Amino acid sequence: MLPSIIINLIENAIKYSFETIAIEVILKTVNSKPVLEIKDQGCGISDNEKLQVFQKFFRSGSENTRKTKGTGIGLFIVKAFAIYIKLLLKLVITNQKELFFNFSFNNVTLSGVEAN
Repeated sequence: MLPSIIINLIENAIKYSFETIAIEVILKTVNSKPVLEIKDQGCGISDNEKLQVFQKFFRSGSENTRKTKGTGIGLFIVKAFAIYIKLLLKLVITNQKELFFNFSFNNVTLSGVEAN
């Protein structure tokens, strides 16, 4: 399920970045917990819509996003998978265009991960 979450978020970042814009995938630690961020500076999400992005069949009202292929079910599935595997998933909007998805592994600490 984790690969499906990551792939969906990266595909969305690519799909909704209509110009050649960098997409960042960052793995870091916060309080000894691994955190993955997927950032883009695509078309953005309005303040009115940010609470709806994880709803089933939601598509942004933006004309640009309506022209892209999609059913509006991808982020709904991402949320369901994240809940199932106990990930803390957040959508962070830093301005009208820049947003990122951030998720942390609540029940994993770096001290609990063994290297083979």
